[in-house]
Amino acid sequence: MTSLSAERALAIELARTAGELLRGEVHGPRRIAFKDSPTNLVTEMDARVEALIVERLLAAFPEDAILAEERGAPAGAGSSTRSTAPPTTPTACRSSPCRSRSRPPAGCSSA
Repeated sequence: MTSLSAERALAIELARTAGELLRGEVHGPRRIAFKDSPTNLVTEMDARVEALIVERLLAAFPEDAILAEERGAPAGAGSSTRSTAPPTTPTACRSSPCRSRSRPPAGCSSA
């Protein structure tokens, strides 16, 4: 399997796994925190899904810098390859986990 095929397979697996986690908790209680404004919120499910994605990306690509919506990027993450964990909010769910050496592929942000 080529690197791109492996990356695509991982992105699909992560999207499905994250979806299963969210679907399984859809009727559960929510803990909501506000970031910098009353309209910028984060739930525990945002954090759980992001943690799952980041953990799996780091396991698959340990040399990558990881950029994630809630965690940001760790200080000193100077890899030439950046994996992007997508936002998990409904307004931004079109993207999937991505890797890029120069610029992000379509669907990834360029932070």
